[in-house]
Amino acid sequence: LKMIDKDGSFAYSEIRSLTCLEKQDITIKPNPTINIFNIANMEKGKNIVTIFSQDGKLIQTLNFASTSAKIDISAYAAGIYIVRIQNENGSNDVKRVVKQN
Repeated sequence: LKMIDKDGSFAYSEIRSLTCLEKQDITIKPNPTINIFNIANMEKGKNIVTIFSQDGKLIQTLNFASTSAKIDISAYAAGIYIVRIQNENGSNDVKRVVKQN
């Protein structure tokens, strides 16, 4: 980057290299499921997993301090559930999981 002052003098900025790490998508497997599903690739730190029914009713809130989680939904009725994963840095991911009988 060339920076030019009002008097016509100029200087070039320092060159710096950056490395961008690609974030892996959060996955839910198996989906559909009968009893248990696993969440993988959550961010490091505190993760709050909130499960809602398809009509938006809060079903369950769970806290995890790891990048993966195992969730038992065997007591839930068959249907589609919304899974929201919130990380302490403010990121949010929303996934759907299908519960079969």
